[in-house]
Amino acid sequence: MLIKDLLEALISPEIKKLPRLPQPYDLPALVKIRDTGVNKDKGWYSKGEAGDDPHEYKLTNWLPTRLKHDAKYHWIKSIRPYMGDNPYIPVYYNIHYEKDKDGKTRMKYNMEKLVSLFRLSQDERRALAAKTFNSDEFYNMPDIGANQFAKILSSVVQDIQLGKPPRYEIDSDLEQALVLINNLLKRFFADDIHGANIMVRNTSMGYHLVITDPVQDAGLSIIEK
Repeated sequence: MLIKDLLEALISPEIKKLPRLPQPYDLPALVKIRDTGVNKDKGWYSKGEAGDDPHEYKLTNWLPTRLKHDAKYHWIKSIRPYMGDNPYIPVYYNIHYEKDKDGKTRMKYNMEKLVSLFRLSQDERRALAAKTFNSDEFYNMPDIGANQFAKILSSVVQDIQLGKPPRYEIDSDLEQALVLINNLLKRFFADDIHGANIMVRNTSMGYHLVITDPVQDAGLSIIEK
């Protein structure tokens, strides 16, 4: 199925809102297999491998999924109009699904190659935080780890949720991306912003933050085989 057909599929809005979790439920597993390279994704949701194009990366669901509950699918659907224009949003080149012998859906994604935030040095993460949140205070921190970076980003999302001015002076593109996240949180998904779910794009102007998987569905989308 082509991306336009997939994204135009009718999705039921009548889904029970998920409870807030004290931390991303998949974080302990992700910490154990923490990235050591570019997009080396081995999370609970999908496996990853290099694409035929050196600039692409392929993700495939481990298990069949229910699209109407699938957090990743809804995130990609919401950011599709902004891909290539908003630098905080990842670019997906191809999205399709396959049906197994039981007629269950398994998603496949081709996306741009990004760099793990864990791969950056302390100085690089400080500089990225100072640029992203427009504050020199980050240069004075002894270190800002990937998960700490994610907590700061999540706190700004919470400001937007509460209708408060963001605690940092963020640019309009980042605000747009965070509003898209908030729109999903208002529906039925939960915050899943942690160090493995934000990455960076290496550009001629240096590293730039990219928000890859900011929401989760608590496994509601996964169909056990």
